Amino acid sequence: MPLVGREPHDDTLVTHLGGAEITVRPEPPASHGKASAILLRLVSPMFDTLAVAYLGPAEARSLARALLAAADAADSTGPGGWRRPPWRA
Repeated sequence: MPLVGREPHDDTLVTHLGGAEITVRPEPPASHGKASAILLRLVSPMFDTLAVAYLGPAEARSLARALLAAADAADSTGPGGWRRPPWRA
């Protein structure tokens, strides 16, 4: 099973890591006039837990920036190094 699977037809990202599953996908508006949301879902079989958060676009962007900053800090190749394709490194 791949570490990350992406469904191109509905922009769903599913990651499996250590038995846990993380899903990120856009959700349609709950009703007319409401904004769309981004679903962030974590299933952890080790602790038999399920956590779900619905993020607005601004919250999702802030989370994405925080995750990118953490990935850059954890990567020994330097800021943005993990994002460069290997043939351009």
